[in-house]
Amino acid sequence: MEFAAVTLNKAVVESGSMLSQLRIAALNAQGEPGPGVS
Repeated sequence: MEFAAVTLNKAVVESGSMLSQLRIAALNAQGEPGPGVS
């Protein structure tokens, strides 16, 4: 049961990271500086 919880948590973190990158890319496409842009 713990293994399933860890796997699910990892999947949530990875998908959340992907969503963050998509959001940053969308902001950059709009010409707004996103986090991590120098």
